[in-house]
Amino acid sequence: MENLKRLKRMCFAGLVAGSAWLWAQEETQIIDEEVVVYGSKTETVLAETTTHTLVVTKEEIEAHQWKTIADVLVGLPGVSLVANGGDGKLTTLFLRGAKSENTLVLMNGTKLNDPTNVGKGFDFAHLSTFGIERIEVILGPQNTLYGTDASAGVINIVTESGNGPFHGQAGIELSDEETQRYQVGLLGGSGNLNYAIHGEHYDSDSLSARTDQPLPQLELETDTYTSTSVIAELGYRFDEDLDLSVNLTSTKGDNDIDTFDGDDPNYRSEYVQSTLSAQLSGSFFGEDWHQVVALSYMDVARELTDEVDEAHPDSSSVSDFDGNIASLEVRNRYQASEAVALFLGVMHEREQADGASLFNSSFGTSETVFDESTDTNSLFAQVQYSAPSGFYGNAGARYDDHSVFDGETTYNLGVGYHFEATGTRLRAAYGTGFKAPSIYQLYVPAYGNANLEAETSTSWEAGFVQNFAEERGEFGLSVFENEYENMVEFVFDSVTFQSSYENLSEAESSGWELWLGYQVARWQVRLGYEDLEADDTSSEEDIPLVRRHDDKAHLRVSVAATANLRLSADVLRYGEAIDRVFGVGDLALDAYTLVNLNLGYQFGEQWAVHLRADNLFDEEYTRILNYGTNGRRIFAGANLRF
Repeated sequence: MENLKRLKRMCFAGLVAGSAWLWAQEETQIIDEEVVVYGSKTETVLAETTTHTLVVTKEEIEAHQWKTIADVLVGLPGVSLVANGGDGKLTTLFLRGAKSENTLVLMNGTKLNDPTNVGKGFDFAHLSTFGIERIEVILGPQNTLYGTDASAGVINIVTESGNGPFHGQAGIELSDEETQRYQVGLLGGSGNLNYAIHGEHYDSDSLSARTDQPLPQLELETDTYTSTSVIAELGYRFDEDLDLSVNLTSTKGDNDIDTFDGDDPNYRSEYVQSTLSAQLSGSFFGEDWHQVVALSYMDVARELTDEVDEAHPDSSSVSDFDGNIASLEVRNRYQASEAVALFLGVMHEREQADGASLFNSSFGTSETVFDESTDTNSLFAQVQYSAPSGFYGNAGARYDDHSVFDGETTYNLGVGYHFEATGTRLRAAYGTGFKAPSIYQLYVPAYGNANLEAETSTSWEAGFVQNFAEERGEFGLSVFENEYENMVEFVFDSVTFQSSYENLSEAESSGWELWLGYQVARWQVRLGYEDLEADDTSSEEDIPLVRRHDDKAHLRVSVAATANLRLSADVLRYGEAIDRVFGVGDLALDAYTLVNLNLGYQFGEQWAVHLRADNLFDEEYTRILNYGTNGRRIFAGANLRF
């Protein structure tokens, strides 16, 4: 153990020393790029967002060889993820301690949240980074622009567009644990037309999701997982003021999963999610006006099958869920002056979900069937201000008319100031949010409650960003507090033995996020630390929320040692947390540190190879009690560009 600690210290010291040497040798090159945040719908410059916003680009993803969206998100400030096992298992995300269903996930503007899920959260288990141009994380309530499900923030995933002559890439990656990944991408353009299509297949056979076996004499099985995904985009420019883009995505995952009481060799799940969207944008009423008409459709299907086995001879089940979200949105942006822009929009959205479940056990047979839909009509407006004096900000309001409960009004207000002489930016924001009950919570037989009201929230944050070293470096701090009320909870009455969903609980999260970044042409480094307190405040005594870590620290380094050789490293430390076990109570989850390394080499303009080690020091850790986590994994891959 002492030798392992010494090796860790040596590797870390070597990484820091190598980075310092390269810094000393590096030419003073300023990386000055006006990054635009598309997730704001108004294409706001990143430096003028009034809530903490992070953007991860394709170049960063390739430098670190992050293979899934979860790999990218796990190290970002304000983001925590937990998974029910290894590859392909349910992966839940918490933004600043909020429930997963309070985060809205988008791909090219299309909602990905699952309307068949109990709380309508999103499962990050199946999303690959292949074909992704950028990932935007907007912390804080975004309900004014997006309506329900965005009270904790928005994660916007933007896929890659084609341009120029036909070109493409193909890749393969293998590991020491019988995993295989194959990728093909084709891109290009001709005249006013551009296109891009990316496909990936992944196959894994690593570890059992559960670490406990109902029958001790049996060995734990390894859970297999396969996934296939396709992303396609077609764009056409009619003229300088009129563009059409069409996007199609499809993801399928087949998985071995385990039951609540331990390892299960016959429990399988199949997950299929598809999206289709079209967006027409142009200036129809003069150069000061810009209009967008957006159509989107998302469909998700889940099937779970559990057959009898030696450990469960009397129980079996089969469940089918299917849901979709369809929307039509019309947005208008009016540039009233050089400093002021007005943003107006209307939207209609329909959610539909149906499910059928059949359970057999020694107690008999039970069946659950539902098929329902909801409609929401929305009107929203926002004003953006950006003046040469240094002031910038936004103010907006939205009204959502839901078909089940009364309408909800939300608003936001943000302000900032840029001290150009010192490179300092100050900002503050306040906003309200809401979350509509899911179709499952409203209508599932036996315990659905059609009288549920919307959850509501209020949030504020303040922060600053300081540039240094001729804008090559950045230091920042955000302080925040979120309060959630009227939250929907599952309630069981021990007297009547009746169950239902009720608006009962309250929660509060607060904390701060600190980061330091430095970037030049050959290397970049980012350090981050966050402190979080997240509690259930429904009773007189605050109760910590489960699986929310007290703190988190991360280090990300990417170094171009030569023109062909690149080294990257990710060091992630999660602090202590608690988990809650029925009949036992709260149990502590220990802090842990993970180190990932990647070595890449470019052979000319076409061929590249990489060697990646995840959990380099084979750290033993727990994210969820009784669920497994991966030890050290070594991956080797090759990529061809043509």
